[in-house]
Amino acid sequence: MKKLVHLIVTVFMISIMSISSFASDMYVYDESGLLAAEELIALDTRAAEVSDEHDCGIYMIAVNNYHDYSTSDIYTTATELYHGLDLGEGEDREGVLLLLSLYDRSYATFFYGENVEYAFDGYGQEQMEGEFLDDFGNNDWYSGFNDYISVCDEYLTLAEEGSPVRESVGHLYLIAFGASILIAYVVMAGLKSSMKSVRKGSIANAYVTEEGLNLTEKRDHFLYKTQTRRKIEKSSGKSGSKSHSGGGGSGRSGKF
Repeated sequence: MKKLVHLIVTVFMISIMSISSFASDMYVYDESGLLAAEELIALDTRAAEVSDEHDCGIYMIAVNNYHDYSTSDIYTTATELYHGLDLGEGEDREGVLLLLSLYDRSYATFFYGENVEYAFDGYGQEQMEGEFLDDFGNNDWYSGFNDYISVCDEYLTLAEEGSPVRESVGHLYLIAFGASILIAYVVMAGLKSSMKSVRKGSIANAYVTEEGLNLTEKRDHFLYKTQTRRKIEKSSGKSGSKSHSGGGGSGRSGKF
């Protein structure tokens, strides 16, 4: 058993050595060649600036196949890379990592550190994906990475100002309002059913006088309407995404 564990650790360390240079002085690693040289430099420079401003590392790793680095799922691979490369800023190694695997078009995000998880709670982690996954879904890699840096900067700034991104409670008020209407309807229906002396007439004799039929009001009732609707599908840029915890932090994974 010890030999097997040693073999697994050795294979992982050999694999991770191929991107070990990323840990020292880079924030963006592009094994798959998605970015032009000038794009890679621009993104790495901007990620470094945002990381320094918030004392939180903003990292992006794009690989051909994440299975080259781990036999685990892509989220676990992201946590292993984060810790194996000793990523993060400050004593607590706070940071955010986005891992892309081009072979199966999968992704994972990993959020590490108390301040980071305050800025990106479960709701925030899910919401921020919409800023960059649509770009990746269209193979617009530079825009996707750039949007990823921007949304990290935005969320961290809001958290530092004491207003982190959180789910609105407005829907709770709507639920309460709908429940009150339903209760009122049930009460009114009960009162109506108790008025047994009031009934609709089933024959027209009550409206016939000695002089004949006396009609005092005329109404037209529109009974039926036919409509044809076509549902318009909208792509969200992500598929089967889910939340995770582990590796000392939390994150999400899915397809793009």
